[in-house]
Amino acid sequence: MKRLNLQQKWEANRSGVLTAAAFSLVFGLVLGSGLWRSSNAQEMRSLYQELGVAQERQDELQAQHSRLLLEKSAYSSLMQVEKVAVNDLQMVFPEKVTEVQP
Repeated sequence: MKRLNLQQKWEANRSGVLTAAAFSLVFGLVLGSGLWRSSNAQEMRSLYQELGVAQERQDELQAQHSRLLLEKSAYSSLMQVEKVAVNDLQMVFPEKVTEVQP
């Protein structure tokens, strides 16, 4: 009788240990999942902030590129080339133009 009683106690204790182990495992998985989700959310916020900074930089570079294209077209105009040639380089148009025959 006593042997059966010990066996029943062992079985009851064994199922309690298994239940506690299963509960601990589930609790650990839920906790780990929560920490993982929190970490991912923080990383997403950080990446979104970096994206905003990169887009602002792209807008600045695009505006600068547009200004440089406008400046380039202004400098390549014939009047601007002639002005630089006369004022900066002291070039003059020749008074007599001679044609050379090959």
